[in-house]
Amino acid sequence: MNDLNHHLKLDALSRTTELRPVPTLHDERRDAGRDTVVLAGALRSGTTLFRLMLGGHSALNPRDEHDYLSDVLNADGSEPEPDVLAERLKTHRVFQSHNIFVERGSRYADLLERTLSPLRNNGGMPVISLHRNFEAMLPYFANAKFIHLLRDPRDVANSSVDMGWNGNVYRGVDHWIETERSWAAVAKILRPEQMLTIKYEDLVEDPETTLRAITDFLGLDFEPQMLTSYTKTSTYKPIDPSRSGRWRQLISRNDLARLEGKIEQQLGEAGYEPVTA
Repeated sequence: MNDLNHHLKLDALSRTTELRPVPTLHDERRDAGRDTVVLAGALRSGTTLFRLMLGGHSALNPRDEHDYLSDVLNADGSEPEPDVLAERLKTHRVFQSHNIFVERGSRYADLLERTLSPLRNNGGMPVISLHRNFEAMLPYFANAKFIHLLRDPRDVANSSVDMGWNGNVYRGVDHWIETERSWAAVAKILRPEQMLTIKYEDLVEDPETTLRAITDFLGLDFEPQMLTSYTKTSTYKPIDPSRSGRWRQLISRNDLARLEGKIEQQLGEAGYEPVTA
């Protein structure tokens, strides 16, 4: 499922009142994600920039996005049969971009191993980037460290419209709602020392302090090149703090009122203040 098709199905998802059951940490499945960092954040929340900045650290190995790991699972979170897995991978845009070869007849455990092995080659910590369905991943990453990247949903919604995923911000926020519901579910199960939430606004306004908090959380020394290396290894330009809060200029008062009314509770829980209440 590509990202655009995923967004087109969010209207139905947003009407669902209950999340599927979260697997317990006593699941018998092997914890394939040992010594792994899981980056969890909504699409358009700055996860790509954040991942590139983490890649500036000599001990961290982030590479692309990994939503195919959860997208190929069955609706109840169970593993698909090998033939079904192969068919789902064949049409998954993100998986196809990874150039990972998984033989037909392989099981889900093989997919996990083929994903993680290249990220462990130099002895560093693999970084897995996910945007949704975190609860489905929990049995496989039960001992991982989770970094939750949170961005103002009004900026996320506006960016979704800019991408052409939605025609208005009222619908453009749906995937953020889905992501934060999923995060809330796993945050109730993870141990406090396993998880850290950072805000995109803090990352762009004070990147060094934010990145130092992250390296402390991971038990690593801060490396200054994290602040600049991404500008040499990608098309990203140096951080522009003005990109934070652009919704204030770009979303009309009427649209903003409807949007804030829709996410009033989650907006407050995320620590953002409404302006139309």
